[in-house]
Amino acid sequence: MNKVVSNSTPLILFDKINHLYLLKELYQKIYVPQAVFNEVSNTKYSNNIFKDNDFIEIKNTQSIPILYPAALHLGEIEVFTLAKEINAALCILDDLLARNYAAYLGLKITGSIGILLLAKELRFIKNVKPLVDKLIENNFRISQKLYQDILTKANEK
Repeated sequence: MNKVVSNSTPLILFDKINHLYLLKELYQKIYVPQAVFNEVSNTKYSNNIFKDNDFIEIKNTQSIPILYPAALHLGEIEVFTLAKEINAALCILDDLLARNYAAYLGLKITGSIGILLLAKELRFIKNVKPLVDKLIENNFRISQKLYQDILTKANEK
């Protein structure tokens, strides 16, 4: 089984739109570093995300993270560190700076939109548009051009 590490934002977003189950369907198990668990635990979504979701495993990092740009959050840094430690096949990140830095480190990445596109491709969902719209309603920010590109890629234009 390929190992997947997630940051907090995708977990919270998928909980907000009632589609957290997609992560289990697509990846079977998601690893979450302690800092991400702590971030999510400070939100009202903590119980929904970690209670009764045995596919999410909190895993401590074993090494001390190297220096990272100051704009990155501790959760993102621990995602990178854990991904390297367990040789993860994928990191789930939405923040652009974090995605760029993960790519710089040679980590394979996807985000909430990539998950929705894959879920449609594998027929776990029928349409991407209503879920992208729900993400946007929940303060997920994307440009109009990216929105149109997503719909085109999903054949929903």
